[in-house]
Amino acid sequence: MRDFYRKKSNAVTAFLKDKSFYIILFASMVMVCIAGWLALGTGEEPADDPVPGAQVDSGDSSSENNENKFLPDKEPENTVGSSVENIPAESDPGTSEPEEIVVKYLCPVGNYTDISEFSGTVPVFSETLQDWRLHTGVDYITDDAEDVFAAADGIIEDIYDDGLMGITVVISHADGMKTVYQSLSDNVNVIRGAEILQGDKIATTGTTASAESTKGNHLHFSVLKDGGYLDPEDIYEKE
Repeated sequence: MRDFYRKKSNAVTAFLKDKSFYIILFASMVMVCIAGWLALGTGEEPADDPVPGAQVDSGDSSSENNENKFLPDKEPENTVGSSVENIPAESDPGTSEPEEIVVKYLCPVGNYTDISEFSGTVPVFSETLQDWRLHTGVDYITDDAEDVFAAADGIIEDIYDDGLMGITVVISHADGMKTVYQSLSDNVNVIRGAEILQGDKIATTGTTASAESTKGNHLHFSVLKDGGYLDPEDIYEKE
């Protein structure tokens, strides 16, 4: 009986020794199958790792609204309406052009017997100085001393005695022009810096202009604008 069990044990050992490769192969295949079944048996795919800093959708609609406000390509809704685009912009009062000031001028001498005309570009012969020169004003010649009036409203800018043109009064006006009254008598009754109205008396015609002494009593009247002389006859208000 013992020989029977000894022989059976040897036979099993011999069998296992000859078939060990196949047994190991079979065991390996079984392990692979079990691993695969375990992996597929859960029925769930592994969740992707969330991107750092990304919003996590919790299913609440408010989170979707929070995400939308960060989208750069989404324009905000215009709650006022498209008519806002058609409203013209208000003009800036600081950029509008200033209104032009118009000043009306009248001849400053009421009674005169003769006139020496303006010549601002062509020299004329001076009887007193015996030479040719520009005549940048108008001479209103009077038989006697006649009143001289302000040609327009303004401010008395200066009063002085010119070496050639005699006693002089300068009036500045709101439109930027200046009127100059020369060869006046010495009875000037205005003061520097005072306001004067059109028609107010300044003085009377005289003979104080040594450069025009041959003309007798007269007013040498000139008009300045932007540093240049204008023909006074062109600025008077036409009736």
